[in-house]
Amino acid sequence: MIWFHKEGNDITNDEIRKLLITTAEKAKTHFPKKNGSVLLVPPDITRIKSGAGKLSKILYDKLSETLDVHLMPALGQHIPHSKRENEKMYGEVPSDKIHIHDAFDGCVRLGDVFDNDNYKVPISVNRELIEGQWDFIISIGQVVPHEIFGFSGYNKNLLIGLGGSDTIASSHILSAFYGIENIMGRIDNPIREIFNLAEEKYLKDIPVVHILLVMGKGDDGKPVYKGVYAGTGLETYNKAVKESRRQNIYFLDRPEKKIVCYMPDVQSTWIANKAVYRSRMAVADYGKIIVIARDIKRFGDHENIDSIIRTHGYCGMDKIKSIYTKDQSLEKYAHAFAHLIHGSSEGRFDVVYACENDWSLEFEKVNYQWIDYKEAVEKYRPHGRTEGRYTTEDGEDFYFIPQPAMGLWQLRDS
Repeated sequence: MIWFHKEGNDITNDEIRKLLITTAEKAKTHFPKKNGSVLLVPPDITRIKSGAGKLSKILYDKLSETLDVHLMPALGQHIPHSKRENEKMYGEVPSDKIHIHDAFDGCVRLGDVFDNDNYKVPISVNRELIEGQWDFIISIGQVVPHEIFGFSGYNKNLLIGLGGSDTIASSHILSAFYGIENIMGRIDNPIREIFNLAEEKYLKDIPVVHILLVMGKGDDGKPVYKGVYAGTGLETYNKAVKESRRQNIYFLDRPEKKIVCYMPDVQSTWIANKAVYRSRMAVADYGKIIVIARDIKRFGDHENIDSIIRTHGYCGMDKIKSIYTKDQSLEKYAHAFAHLIHGSSEGRFDVVYACENDWSLEFEKVNYQWIDYKEAVEKYRPHGRTEGRYTTEDGEDFYFIPQPAMGLWQLRDS
């Protein structure tokens, strides 16, 4: 059921604030009062561009007038925030009100869901989601094309963002085997179907309101809100997805020989490879995707994941699938192998990273390439540049994408 929504090219901050406050007030009357406690579930800092953190602070301030409000970032298996990162993302929410999701030891197993091929996906979620006596939960997130679920948002925020490591691992590898290019930008896909079934089976009694954000480009090329949706159930999500398809899928008339993506403020290929995922359907055969990411210091966000990436590299689906399926002990790291598949070019194009650390040997070992960050910046001039086709001073044509995680680029006839 859609409670409230706003679409258009001129959604103001004041309109969004009013919609959030209206949603908060409706939630207080819609759900029966238990203990006067509320849980907010916003994205983590890797989604800072969505502005969902600031919107969460608006909700926190309003609801705190009469209720005990807590906040749990939808970390999945990302690294927990530092105090400074919490402040950057959510403002002055008290530290003791911010809970840390633990995908390994903080979850409870609810059961299993099976796909059409009888592949089992275990469903585990944060214990506080199930056992906490919340009057209601508000889940806040951006809807954008996504490599695992077709589009992000909705029950992904709870079942993955607050999901157990087993749920995250099994769903990611299933999606990878199905094929990243068969998933991204498609609302009807087997992974989303599995999680809709899981929600219906295990979360139907949890009082959840979804606030879904769709961003697009303003007249100056910068991200602006194009849609804000509040409500319960699939109807709210489906309406947001329709707008995201209009705003966030960019069709190119020809394959690009060279795509340059700009990913500032990320420290791992685990996150920065969004650039590869979202532009791979637009790059030409034997072309290049260049990712300018100054601060890359590791491959995986966790030591064991980093080790797996370094050991096997981005070597293609067939090889990764063979390695993974021969050793059952690797199941708990299935999401790492899914990442290797998603980030592999399958020999069709090259992936080149530009970062400050001289990682030429490290990238070569994982089947990527490296170029010097300063040289890349001088040549491609990413700072402040808007999306589009450009030519370097020495005559090299390229297509520039300043925020690849905010959309999906593909050929018009694909």
